[in-house]
Amino acid sequence: MISRAVGKVSLASMLLAILLLSSMVGLAALIKPVAAAPESLTCSPTSGYVFTSVVLEGVGWGYLATVKIYFNSTQRGVFEYIRDVTTNATGGFKVTVSVPPVVSGEYTWYAVEPGTQRAAKADFTVEEGINLDRNEGPVGTIVRVYGSASEWQSSKKVCIIFDKDKDGKLDAGEILTNVTSTANGVIDVYVVVPDVKGAPYYFYANKTSINIGGDLLPGNCYNASFTVESPIITISPSSGPVCSSVRVSGNYFKINYLVNITLMKGTTVEALLATNVPTNATGGFRATVTIPYCTEAGIYKINATDGINSAAQDFEVSSPSITVSPASAMVGETITVEGQNFAIQRDVTIYFSIRRTGARYELIPVKTVTTNAAGGFRATVIVPEVPNDNPTDMLQT
Repeated sequence: MISRAVGKVSLASMLLAILLLSSMVGLAALIKPVAAAPESLTCSPTSGYVFTSVVLEGVGWGYLATVKIYFNSTQRGVFEYIRDVTTNATGGFKVTVSVPPVVSGEYTWYAVEPGTQRAAKADFTVEEGINLDRNEGPVGTIVRVYGSASEWQSSKKVCIIFDKDKDGKLDAGEILTNVTSTANGVIDVYVVVPDVKGAPYYFYANKTSINIGGDLLPGNCYNASFTVESPIITISPSSGPVCSSVRVSGNYFKINYLVNITLMKGTTVEALLATNVPTNATGGFRATVTIPYCTEAGIYKINATDGINSAAQDFEVSSPSITVSPASAMVGETITVEGQNFAIQRDVTIYFSIRRTGARYELIPVKTVTTNAAGGFRATVIVPEVPNDNPTDMLQT
């Protein structure tokens, strides 16, 4: 009996063990090890001109490993070494590179980790045509014009053109420079924005030979847009009496040039306020001018010009005024006279204006005072003796 019981227990134990083992095998079949993410490379942007800045980003590389970056042309069959980059603690990297000077077409960025089998690539299209290092600026701006084209391979002469009158034709004086392309059809040259009014324009580079009067059409030329910025000025203050000092600040005038500042009434120049004010490397300037003593009250324009473009702001020359307190007094009494908007830091004479019989006036000077930095003054005067021919007395300055 005992041996049979032991035998039954042993059989049950064996069955349980078999079931557990089967379950573990099934579970093991379901649970598979997660493979490490394969190395990868992406580029942004995926297209652009020669010399374009491109961001390359990699993941899944070795820890603190050295990765070599190459640029490959299927057309040329050449791997061009660009630079090394070191990965971070997670096997990633991010680096900015420049598109080499190659002819337009389809290319590939490669990343290779030496001593391993890790390698990845990202496709890139080198666009045909020209590009600018900036798309706006004032007259005199130095602009880099660069690009590549199949028409320019084998060292061709390329004209850099600026369509000054925006008529879509090549006119005399519109070729800024001639440049010889490289064997790969690449150009890279600096030119200066010519003397034109502020507005949008185009730079052109001819694909084939072009003559004066020829059309600047897409079939004949590559183009890139550029906006010539219109100048602006600010003034402070925007109103004041004669002899006021006015700060004038300008931007977007011709670079490294000279500006003249005038006071204008309509289209008439009333006064030349400043001459030969130099602009800086960005077309800006600062100057302080003085409103002339003889200027009548009214609204004027302070105008700045470099001979090509100009900018203006309104300035109001304030009318002088006085107040008298009290408004009436006896001979020999003291009154207070206050004035505003007179010529700054100038002598002002206070008069009694006496109206005689027959509408004849006589001025009696009673005091001379000096105005302050704002063109104001405050003075006390004594009412003078008045002749006895029934006058009407008025205080004047």
